[in-house]
Order: sequence, then structure tokens, then C-alpha cells
Amino acid sequence: MSDAVIVVVDDDPRISATLLSALAETGLEARAFADGEGALDYLAGGSETPACIVTDINMPGMSGWEFAKRARLLLPRLGVVYISSECMDDWRLKAVADSHFLPKPFVRDQLFRAIAALI
Repeated sequence: MSDAVIVVVDDDPRISATLLSALAETGLEARAFADGEGALDYLAGGSETPACIVTDINMPGMSGWEFAKRARLLLPRLGVVYISSECMDDWRLKAVADSHFLPKPFVRDQLFRAIAALI
């Protein structure tokens, strides 16, 4: 898993920084974006093929739901981990197939297990 690139999308820079730090501590390379539009531009650029995205659901502009759907159009095998501070019992109804959901706050091991299950 150490050569996988993970894309983090969260409009809260503190959350992004925390996730980048945690991923780096385990040897995972990560790229952070404040919104889905920027992350989609990166994915469409094709300079790297990420293994997984970790995306907040509630963001200004494009939601994490919409971002993941559009990202999967570009990269059909892309793993998706949704994160949110809201409890969402029905998240599977809105999510792309074969994805995971983590309610904030979560511990680092939960994130790593979700990513490992997808890549």
C-alpha cells in the first residue's frame, strides 16, 4: 500500500492537513484539494493515477457525492472513502459502489482500514 497515491478533498484546511500528516506517517503519498473541482482537474490531468479518494461530503459548491461520481467516470476503479461530521445511516443510497463511510471524528486506524479495503 506504500506506493499508493491518495487524494484528500476537504474544504477545512485543518482536516486536510491532519489527514495528509497521518497518511505520510504510514508512507502513503497524498494530494490535498479544498474542493471537488480542483481535484477533478488533477484527476483529468492524468499525471498520476490515485488509488483512492478520501472526500468530505458537505462542501461548498460540489458535494462529495457529486465529486465521487464524477471522479469514477474518469477512473472507474478508484476507491472512495466518504467522511462527514453528520451521521448518515442511508449513505449507501447516495454513494458510489464499493465505497466506505467514516463519521467524523474517526481514528487513524479506521481510515487506514477503509483505504486498505479499497486498494
